[in-house]
Amino acid sequence: LTVTVPEQSSLSSSEQFIVGALYTWWVGNSLDLISDSYGIGFNSSSATVKEIDINFYNSSSDGSLAYTQYSTGRTGDELHMFINMNYYSDISTTDHNGVGNSSASTYLDRTIVHELVHAAMSANINYFNSFSNVFKEGTAELIHGIDDKRKSTIEKLSKSSSSLKSALNSETNSELYSAGYMLLRYLAKQAAADRDPSDS
Repeated sequence: LTVTVPEQSSLSSSEQFIVGALYTWWVGNSLDLISDSYGIGFNSSSATVKEIDINFYNSSSDGSLAYTQYSTGRTGDELHMFINMNYYSDISTTDHNGVGNSSASTYLDRTIVHELVHAAMSANINYFNSFSNVFKEGTAELIHGIDDKRKSTIEKLSKSSSSLKSALNSETNSELYSAGYMLLRYLAKQAAADRDPSDS
């Protein structure tokens, strides 16, 4: 995967640290984790795009720590990642996990691997964009684990089958991240035990 970034002279010190961390740890470790977990990446012949463009922006209104844009056609042919510096403007330069400056932010390395799951899947899976958001977000959340960050929502959904069903069937509910994670954790557990996913 080729990672392109803005000109260094246009970047703040925090953005420069993030770029350094992307090249030093985060991208390589993320791609290894995705390959080990899902068997896909950018080295395979099925990957239709092998370059991602990194961009920085600052917004307190959209609620995104970062997001990835990818093609909406049959296969991906263009990838862009946007990192929201509203949450990482004072990122710790002594912590290689990327501690942000807001209680709403998680470690940036976890956010990066989450976004790279979307990128890798869109580059390797036909019509990935048409998949449900529960599946897309669940597969991304499963990679880095969210038991800590979304603990209260997971506990809430585990105690209410109707709430869980509603979240699993939603395309916009914020709880779909937790619901997707729970679903993928369940499927992974069933697969590890060589059981049919429909077995209780």
